[in-house]
Amino acid sequence: MQELCKQEEPLCRCIHWGDEDFDVEVHHLIEHFEFLRMELEYSSLEPGASWRLCRIGRCRCCGGRLCVGTSLTVRDTPEDTLSMIHLIAEQEWRSHAGNAAADSENFRELFVHLFHEDDRETVRDWLSRRAEQEV
Repeated sequence: MQELCKQEEPLCRCIHWGDEDFDVEVHHLIEHFEFLRMELEYSSLEPGASWRLCRIGRCRCCGGRLCVGTSLTVRDTPEDTLSMIHLIAEQEWRSHAGNAAADSENFRELFVHLFHEDDRETVRDWLSRRAEQEV
């Protein structure tokens, strides 16, 4: 888990990640994961780049960091990429904040702030176009 995530916060010490049975790791996450935030690691929105969307949490037992991530390659167009990231981020947000929360302004701002400062205007424009298409 630690080698996949660039976070420097101490990792949960309750079990030996990577050395434990997969079932033990999953059980620990299910029982002790307290959601804190989402983070997006990426270099570019251009085709071929890769990205990782992480749910960052804290262990309820030891207080150490827990990270559950999804890695994918950027799609054919920036619009397709943003759609995929939005879908996964919305699902993660809903699982922790409730169904109505994904439609809120809070989710919109959270989504925009996942991206690098230079990409945020592109993301805001994409969200506005998406909202217009849904009406």
